[in-house]
Amino acid sequence: MATNEEMKVMREKARAAMQARVDMGLPATKSPEERLRENPTSRALAIVCMCRDCEGLYDPHVKWRIGNCGVKLCPLRAVRPYQKELGKPMPDSLK
Repeated sequence: MATNEEMKVMREKARAAMQARVDMGLPATKSPEERLRENPTSRALAIVCMCRDCEGLYDPHVKWRIGNCGVKLCPLRAVRPYQKELGKPMPDSLK
């Protein structure tokens, strides 16, 4: 386990990296697609990226759409992310 000083250094590095992204005009956090490029063997990230691609990559409600996916024959349906969104009411902007 990391000491308090080590944790402090890690937090500062993370803040500096986030600020560098913001300074370059990028979002503060990386998208799942960017994270998958860095870790191409991640099964979970691959599934998230496939679902995002299917449901609308740039849709602001993509998490709700994935969680409430209605494609019954999809082989990823049982392992899709954001299943906690299932049954939540549709966002007003989608109605």
